Formats: sequence, structure tokens, C-alpha cells
Amino acid sequence: MFAKMLVAVASIVLLPAAAQVPAPSAVQDIDLNALNCGDFLKSDPEAAKRIMFWLAGYYTYEDDTAIIAVGKLDGKERQLKQYCADNQSLSVLDASAIFMDKKFNN
Repeated sequence: MFAKMLVAVASIVLLPAAAQVPAPSAVQDIDLNALNCGDFLKSDPEAAKRIMFWLAGYYTYEDDTAIIAVGKLDGKERQLKQYCADNQSLSVLDASAIFMDKKFNN
């Protein structure tokens, strides 16, 4: 009896809190081989950040330090978006190489 009462009280107390938690958005895979600049520009800011973090790892060399330079990454995102605005049919991987890959930036 006490256990049922405890569960009922806990349900009443926790139900309003559960109702306030936003439902997780649908997680979608992102195929960067197929993603063009136009689609990248239309992506939500959170997806763009995830893409930029992936690109940062993709363009990291073995001798690079294990530091995520967030400010630098934000700058790279702005550069990539500006370039993509003028080249919307270009692949994001091709466009990002211009700004992210050391072999192009030395």
C-alpha cells in the first residue's frame, strides 16, 4: 500500500517536470559526400556546428595538437559560409578544403 502511494505521489510530482522537457529533435545522418554548399547554408545552426566539428577532425593531421580552437573554428565557419554563398552547388568537402586543410593554408 505504501509503495503504491509513493509511486502515485512521485508520478504527480514528476509529471509536470517531464512535460517541460523538450522532446529530442529527430537525429539525422549527414552525408558529407552529398552535402552541397546550398544545403549547408540552409542547415540549422546546431547542425552547422556539428559539421564544422567533424570537418575540424577530418582536417586534423597526426602532428597537430589535440586542442579544439573554438574561436578559430567559428572563423572558419564564417569563411566557409561566405564562400558557399557564392558557390552553392559546390560540395562542402571541396569548399572546406580551401579554409580547413593545412596543405592549402600554409
